[in-house]
Amino acid sequence: MGLRKKVRKEAIIILCVCAAILIYVLWRILSAVLYHSNNSFIDTNGEADYSLATLTLEDILDEWYGYTMFASGSYGEGDSTNVDHEWEGEDRDSRSIHAKSFSGVTVLQATKTDCETLTLDITSTVESGNFRIVITVDGAYYCDVEINKTTQVVLNDIQNKTVLIKLAGESAKFRAEVSRTYE
Repeated sequence: MGLRKKVRKEAIIILCVCAAILIYVLWRILSAVLYHSNNSFIDTNGEADYSLATLTLEDILDEWYGYTMFASGSYGEGDSTNVDHEWEGEDRDSRSIHAKSFSGVTVLQATKTDCETLTLDITSTVESGNFRIVITVDGAYYCDVEINKTTQVVLNDIQNKTVLIKLAGESAKFRAEVSRTYE
């Protein structure tokens, strides 16, 4: 009888530990979903209008505006330039980001080179929500990039200047890619 009680007690302990782990994992998933939904902007201007309704150019130009992304991923490959430490993760010759829901502002690519000319080939696809792509040079607005197409932007006289491609979204389902060459 003693062995049977011991086995039953161990089985109950194992089941309790498994239940606690399962509850913890479910709590973390629910917390992430609720956090994202509470920190997302609602698309208030309709499905056919991808322009931003809440975020302003000042928000986009802000050095550290926050963001949330759900079901997202990013990838970068190639060489890096001499970009400041804070943007080194975004400093690759080609970068891509996608998300099922993105709200806020993030950086797609950062570049700081001693070359005079930078050529950017930017492609984006937006399926829903609101989305904007802005290029900045040393923190100042340079230009907007059209969405849902491939666009080439050539920047001259950018020697030792920090060029950022910023993405702004309000509940945006998107994919954005960039490749750069400099000379």
